[in-house]
Amino acid sequence: MNYIGSKFSLLAEIRAMLARHHVTGGSFCDLFSGTATVAQMARLDGFTVVANDLQAYSHAMQAAFLETQGYPAFERLRREVPAIDASEPGTRPAFGLAPAPGADAGALTRVLRYLESLPPREGPFFHTYCEGGSAGRSYFARHVGAHCETVRDQLDAWKPWLTEGEHAVLLASLIETMDLLANTASVYGAYLKQVKKSAKQPFVLRVPRLSSAGAGHRAFMLDGAALVRQLAAEGVHDVLYLDPPYNHRQYHANYHVLETIARWDLASFVPKGKTGLRPGADQRSRFCSRREVAKAFAEVLEAARFRHILVSYNNEGLLAEDDLRALLTAKAAGGALEFHTLPYKRFRADADGEGRQYKGDEVREFLFYVGPKAGA
Repeated sequence: MNYIGSKFSLLAEIRAMLARHHVTGGSFCDLFSGTATVAQMARLDGFTVVANDLQAYSHAMQAAFLETQGYPAFERLRREVPAIDASEPGTRPAFGLAPAPGADAGALTRVLRYLESLPPREGPFFHTYCEGGSAGRSYFARHVGAHCETVRDQLDAWKPWLTEGEHAVLLASLIETMDLLANTASVYGAYLKQVKKSAKQPFVLRVPRLSSAGAGHRAFMLDGAALVRQLAAEGVHDVLYLDPPYNHRQYHANYHVLETIARWDLASFVPKGKTGLRPGADQRSRFCSRREVAKAFAEVLEAARFRHILVSYNNEGLLAEDDLRALLTAKAAGGALEFHTLPYKRFRADADGEGRQYKGDEVREFLFYVGPKAGA
């Protein structure tokens, strides 16, 4: 996904920091998981992973990448819909960190091919968000929106024949595919007036690269501080990775269309304004408020019972670098405290204009480590 704050390019630095402190396994909590990139890394590296995010589209990714053991067989679904096995799996684009899918993904690719073959339909989602729809919005090209309508309805209709993991894998595939075909400059705060070339590509469902590494991985959709308290009640854990939102842009607004695809709940709300926003008061993050961010950080750190804590942030965050250092120094309490500054390509939600002037193309990414004294 084209995601604000994705840490894909930071994975090598995270791995190196863990290695320097001889952290090679145990439990790993990715508290603000987003696309689950860091959570996937931790699973592949042998950790038992807990991932969390308030957004439903993120939870679908977490459930697909963490709560499955390899590629599902869809046994019940294939019995009920025998035409699936007549589909040619072929090769198709993949996403995720695990090795490229092989023969084990055959059942999944057949299901995806069958879904693509269903007649596209112009229903409520199409008319609300897509080119040619009655609302006049163009987040997706006409054919993409109509295919999404059909596929998403079918996933709900198939629920009695799918395990939770199978449903999550198919939903994650649809979300990834729709994001790659979105007719936006980046996030879903606006759509382009004309459908761009990349948004006109054929509707081809991507295959998630799934892992069978380890067991006992868990995905949550909770407030971060609440989950840290819940984990603390279980005992002391090993690694806590914090990558909270750093500016005022709320994720529930930036990715509201993907959230609607994940929840498939258009019947329960009226999209608001030109962009068709969904209600999201219960998904607002305190880390996106200058008045509340310090307290939000402090509450998570105070409740955390982890041997090692890693924090990603940057120099344009709402919490000043000195204030963040002070919070982490207090948490270290005489233990190890390591700090790295890394150049990182700036995310641009739009071009320079009268309402916004970006300060160059680079920000400084902070990566902190808090842990026990060497040898402790």
